[in-house]
Amino acid sequence: MICLTGNETEPKKIISRLTNFSGLNEIRLDFLSDIPSDIIKILSPWKSKVIITHRHRNFSKSINLLSPFISENFFLVDIELDKYLSSSEYLNSISKDNLLISWHGDADLFLDALKIFRQLPDYRYKFAVKIKSVDQLKYLKASIEEFPGSIVIATGQNGLYTRLRYQDFGSYLTFLSLNSESITDSGQIPYEKAIASRILENNLNPVFLLGGQNVFSSPGMRVYNRIFKKNSFPFCYINQSCEDIPDLKRFLTITNSPGCSITMPLKTDLMKQCDNIDKTSEISSSVNTVILRNNKLSGFNTDFLAFTQIFKENSFKNVVIAGNGATSKTAVGALKELGFSGKITLLPRNSKLTEKVFSDTLFINTLPLEVNSSSHPFDITNRRIKSSILLDLPVWNRNFYSVFDTIIPGDYFWRLQGIPQIFLITGQSISMEDIEADFDLY
Repeated sequence: MICLTGNETEPKKIISRLTNFSGLNEIRLDFLSDIPSDIIKILSPWKSKVIITHRHRNFSKSINLLSPFISENFFLVDIELDKYLSSSEYLNSISKDNLLISWHGDADLFLDALKIFRQLPDYRYKFAVKIKSVDQLKYLKASIEEFPGSIVIATGQNGLYTRLRYQDFGSYLTFLSLNSESITDSGQIPYEKAIASRILENNLNPVFLLGGQNVFSSPGMRVYNRIFKKNSFPFCYINQSCEDIPDLKRFLTITNSPGCSITMPLKTDLMKQCDNIDKTSEISSSVNTVILRNNKLSGFNTDFLAFTQIFKENSFKNVVIAGNGATSKTAVGALKELGFSGKITLLPRNSKLTEKVFSDTLFINTLPLEVNSSSHPFDITNRRIKSSILLDLPVWNRNFYSVFDTIIPGDYFWRLQGIPQIFLITGQSISMEDIEADFDLY
């Protein structure tokens, strides 16, 4: 079940949402600039499909405001655990059927909170737990097993899986915002984005993109889900940030995932967790694809395959690479494997190419989107570089494009690495023609 929420400051805006979305809605009374005395009457036409809550530090104010909604049999009234404990005798005397006891806090405190919940009467429960790492999902999984029928959400950037695949995780409900401007909780996503991520479809296994905060600028979730849906593949793709290095085998097992894409800064560290790696990973000293089969992790590097294909298709005598991370090293490994004997220059993001202009050179940009044109190592000259090629992996339409004779856009590289990556993780085959229309990255 999906519950749409919003941060409306006026009752008329809430009414507009209730009128336009026929499903379940959460009403956050604490966002209203002024709560009218007849708010119950205003919301009564939708009482069977709303969850009412009031998150406020003044316990008595919240209890006094929410109690009439309980008496009037609104679908659910969400009262935080501390507020419930302050007025439990009174609340128990009103009703148990439509009372939702919720807890919001950090994962470090969650186990202590569960001890209190074990002593409560048989209510409906909601656990909104801010996890610091994907490894902490195990605590939430355990709570679902102990309190079946609860609403369980991992808040923050690490909790996207629990919001998009809430049924698979064991929760009967998830909260989505009306749009990107109406988000009421950390990690919450807009309704349309969730729909595009196949939230309404059952029996899908998640495939993850694991990395740092840069995963949220990746178009992978949009592109791969479109491919999966068009081809009726039983998978959904989720961009998942990791604040630390996860226990990958445990994470994939908990989420029932067949595998994942890996991006920076995890490509080298997660290779160390693999039980097996192929030649591409061995040469690159990193992985960008990991699969879980028979409780064994196997690592691959499909970037290596894409680089190899592009290098074979083009002629050049020198190579200059912007960036010196795992992707750059993969490119160097592919060049050496092909027997390339020309000069290879690696430029860290804060460096600049000298005014010596390299002709017959392949320039490879591996730096992320946030490195703007003016500070980019390739922003060197307004003069065209003779017989030059630019392979631009992450971005599009740089100001310095005009100096290069040939541009190889990042979406071509993505297609070359994406086809084998999808096959490795899902076992499903697609052709270049099948994938081409769905890679509108920019």
